[in-house]
Amino acid sequence: MYQQKFLDICRMYSKFTVFFCLIALPLLIQPYHLDCPSFAQWKLRGFGFCNNSSDYTCLLNTNENKYNEHCGLGLHFLVAGYKFVISGSLDRQQCRSKRFQPFTLPSNISSSCVLLKSECNEDGQIIFSEGTTTYDRSCRCNYIKNYAFVTKPKSSCYCLPSQEDCSCYKKKCPIDHYLSPDYQCVHFSKLTGIFQCPEIHKKKIQQCVDTTEELLTMKSTQDMNSSMNILVIHVVAMILVIVLCVGFFVLGKYFQHDQELFKQNLLEEIEILKLKRACAQLMIKFEDKYVQRKSSLLYVKVEVQDASIQCMVAFEMTRDESVQCESELLQDSLIQ
Repeated sequence: MYQQKFLDICRMYSKFTVFFCLIALPLLIQPYHLDCPSFAQWKLRGFGFCNNSSDYTCLLNTNENKYNEHCGLGLHFLVAGYKFVISGSLDRQQCRSKRFQPFTLPSNISSSCVLLKSECNEDGQIIFSEGTTTYDRSCRCNYIKNYAFVTKPKSSCYCLPSQEDCSCYKKKCPIDHYLSPDYQCVHFSKLTGIFQCPEIHKKKIQQCVDTTEELLTMKSTQDMNSSMNILVIHVVAMILVIVLCVGFFVLGKYFQHDQELFKQNLLEEIEILKLKRACAQLMIKFEDKYVQRKSSLLYVKVEVQDASIQCMVAFEMTRDESVQCESELLQDSLIQ
């Protein structure tokens, strides 16, 4: 009975869980956004999509602002500093500010300019030049904060991170000496002199900071929708998990209570059976004693009957002897 009740509750709870999942499912479904494969996976995707990696292209559709996969657009080449896009037909577009393309790019290699520009964000580094669509950024050390190059670069004023070590360290100068734009300790009276390297202007530093903030803002804006979608998914999944856990906890408590009642009833039935068994044993013992007593009375009665019969037999024998004696006396008297 209790097992059947438990199964009914489980079925009811499973129906509730399915209903809740059907309600939450539309919130969990997100639109599919195609991202082109990375350079390492480009050939693998090409074999899977076109059966031939040389015919596969994945390019940005500028009219729809999304990526499209194609087979059979043909093999085309672009000069350095450009990438392929789809604008009604196959077209080209300059590399974005964060990337550069120093060599000729085939259409079946990548959807964007291959190389990322250096960030110049290591300890003591600042941007010297933003570079171009074909060249990387150049970095320098911030001498205003007493940073100088660990290894002197090819150009004494800046270095190219993609070609050489641009590490900086804090250089100590004597008292009343300051680090010049040429990364030399000079007396404060000579800081207004002519230097080989250009000075760092606060305006330029602020411009670099603004550029960095702009890039971060653009990235944040682009990722806002996906972040909100991920947040909604996490919240809904958390609510679903909590509901399921609470449901199973309540169900477990209910089943535990029913199980305790079942055990209690089972123990009571066992006690009743023990009492019945004890009573039956007492009845058997009583019947055995009654039978024994009845049999003993019957044995006494039989013995009494046997004794009376023996007495009667003895009396008859005595009587026969007396008759015989009388007859003998009578015969003796007649003879005389």
